[in-house]
Amino acid sequence: MSTLWLDTRFSFRLFARNPGFAAVAVLTLAVALGANTAVFSLMNSILLRALPYRESDRIMAVSVLLPPSESRPSHQELLDSKTIEAWRARSRTVEQLAAYRTGPVTLSGRGVAERLTGARVSSELFPLLRVSPIRGRGLRSEEQQPGRERVVILSDGLWHRRFRRDPSIVGQTVTLDGVRRTIIGVMPASFFFPRREVELWTPLEVEETAAAQGQRGSRTLAAKFDPAIARLREGVTLQKAEAEAQAVLHDSSEAGAAPAELAHGRVLLTPLRDEIVASVRPALLAMFGAVGLVLLMACINLANLLLARSSSRQREMAIRSAVGGSRSRLVRQVLTESALLSLAGASVGVLLAGWLHAILPRILPPDIPRMEEIHLDGRVFFFAVVLSGVTGLLFGLVPAVRSSATDLLQSLRAGVAEGSAGLRSHSALVVAEVALAFVLLVGSGLLLRSFLHRIGVELGYRPDHVLTTTLTLDPAKYGSAGRSTAFFDQLVARVIRLPEVRSAGVVSFPPLASGFSLIGIEVIGQPSAHSRTVPQLSSPGYMAAIGMQLESGRWLTLHDESSQAPVAVVNRAFVHRYVVGARAVGHQIRVGSATLEIVGVLKNVHLLGPDSEPKPELFISYHLAAKLALTDANRLTLAVRAAGEPAALVPILRGLVRELDSDLALEDARPLSSKLTASVAEPRFYALLLGGFAAMALVLAAAGVYGVLTYSVARQTRAIGVRSALGAQRSSILVMILGKGFTLTITGIVIGMAAATGATRVLARLLFGVATGDPVSYAMAALALAGVTFFACYVPARRATRIDPVEALRYD
Repeated sequence: MSTLWLDTRFSFRLFARNPGFAAVAVLTLAVALGANTAVFSLMNSILLRALPYRESDRIMAVSVLLPPSESRPSHQELLDSKTIEAWRARSRTVEQLAAYRTGPVTLSGRGVAERLTGARVSSELFPLLRVSPIRGRGLRSEEQQPGRERVVILSDGLWHRRFRRDPSIVGQTVTLDGVRRTIIGVMPASFFFPRREVELWTPLEVEETAAAQGQRGSRTLAAKFDPAIARLREGVTLQKAEAEAQAVLHDSSEAGAAPAELAHGRVLLTPLRDEIVASVRPALLAMFGAVGLVLLMACINLANLLLARSSSRQREMAIRSAVGGSRSRLVRQVLTESALLSLAGASVGVLLAGWLHAILPRILPPDIPRMEEIHLDGRVFFFAVVLSGVTGLLFGLVPAVRSSATDLLQSLRAGVAEGSAGLRSHSALVVAEVALAFVLLVGSGLLLRSFLHRIGVELGYRPDHVLTTTLTLDPAKYGSAGRSTAFFDQLVARVIRLPEVRSAGVVSFPPLASGFSLIGIEVIGQPSAHSRTVPQLSSPGYMAAIGMQLESGRWLTLHDESSQAPVAVVNRAFVHRYVVGARAVGHQIRVGSATLEIVGVLKNVHLLGPDSEPKPELFISYHLAAKLALTDANRLTLAVRAAGEPAALVPILRGLVRELDSDLALEDARPLSSKLTASVAEPRFYALLLGGFAAMALVLAAAGVYGVLTYSVARQTRAIGVRSALGAQRSSILVMILGKGFTLTITGIVIGMAAATGATRVLARLLFGVATGDPVSYAMAALALAGVTFFACYVPARRATRIDPVEALRYD
């Protein structure tokens, strides 16, 4: 311990004599370690930390992996409710099985109507999660049966925000989607399921589930079946539970109880935590790998700095060795210095990570799962301490070994520094640094080009100055299709008369909606069978409101709403898939028992975002909903093109809707441009973050090349002076030094190309319109490195050309 204290005191004296070196080293480490700590805090909170449920590692999400078919590749599907019931009845591997379904719900009757996100859940859910209400009680199995009292459980946040923590809340009633429900409980503040935005829970009624299973023609894709979760019995393996569920699915399929599409599927049980974060796992792992490469580059730079310093300390090390210092003692001294620098860098880095943590909620995309759980905890601090120790060992070990391997007589005679072996060590480290920088630059280029491809997609509409909001009418209140049509007629007529509005209309599924329905159709006289398309119940003003583009034919008109000869407008994707021949206008489509004539063809619209494939769409008047037996007429989205700022229309629209129906609430009332921005927020964030790491890598690579060439020029001062004295031109000396720098850079780029070929595969799921081997990204990375290293090489090269031969010959 006394030896360690002596080494520490001596290290502090060395740093005090050379504060510039210490400051550069600590700052370099602080930035690299701080970035690593901040990214690890994301991984820790999102990927590693257990869900806030007791024994959450035993909670599994249930799905079925279906084999590939001619129409689509292999994909996952949800298990149907009948198979879930059969599994629950005969299971020996799971304690509980629960189903749920999330969706918007209108809360009214207690103040202004409000659109919330709710979840319909089976009574087993709360016992499965090992959680109970803090007030009232949970759900009972009989409350899932038809005809029972309608009940609801509130989140703590909703209880606080809407009901001001009324202590007598249990037993009171509220109206949800026109149905009176009794409040039976309030959940703890820390509880959420399945997402934070869910604010209330109601029973998943048996009749409702069965009906959903039967409406295969018009239901939303996301609600094909009810999602399910299972809690494994203690000691049961995942494989055993999957095998049992597989046997149940096989038996259900044989008996005709399970849907035919699941008959050849394989049951998958996935830890619920992994299921929740599956969408962001590849990106976070890629970010962690990128920031790790930045830290490795920082270590290489510091190792080069310490190697350069070791040349000036050879006499010191020789004297220590001469007076009895062992080689291990010398190594320990240098490693102590490295450890102190690393510890100081980690201390500043943790402060930097804390600052980054404070601003993360402002820069992270809003839909990242578990974002509200991100914080610095003991595991993060432990990671920072361990990482600082490993870092100190990484950048200190090579200099420590080289410093201790001194030639005693040679060092005491002349104090000469390293020769060609030392330069080779520096050069090898810089080549590795350039290779790592190249990998990061390629990854950054791929994400940047992918993002540019996303925002460069021709959307098929103009999102500027457009506001969209969805309205869901209560089926009990607007029972007939005529009543719901009359409501939307009145609403659109009033909105169009507003001086702030240029055009307005309604539609079933606007761009950037959460999902869509499919219906079966037949294009008369065409060979396509079992055709399916997106049914767009629309008013004539909708297409003008969002700026859709007509390719041929005409738009829908007001006359079409009352015409006895119903017509439709389709998009280019519909024509490409279902109509053979150049002209689609005039063809007829059979929907159920009705026949429609195509009167226009629109350009494609990317419904689910710029990176989604256009879907075949069929636009018809929403007045035809009853005639075509479509059930979506009670839920339509209003699109308004504003003369000015669209967000300013929200309170005006809210007032108009309240005048027509005080129980209705606007859902997701936002400018369409802001929804479009949000749809690309995640890829933009990843591109910027990796771009920041790549920029840091570029600076570190340039610093490494600059340091090596500066060191090389200093070591070769006498040789350069001799060349000059013998008549060498300055240009030849400049080319010689630049050639050394570019040799290092090109070698690093070649090695980096090989490394990037494998490393960028982890980004494949994040890319759109760009392959991992994109030559443009590779070329951009090579040019960026070549350009930056040229300037890094030029300064020491110019310094070499200015060496005075007389002074150089005196150099020792």
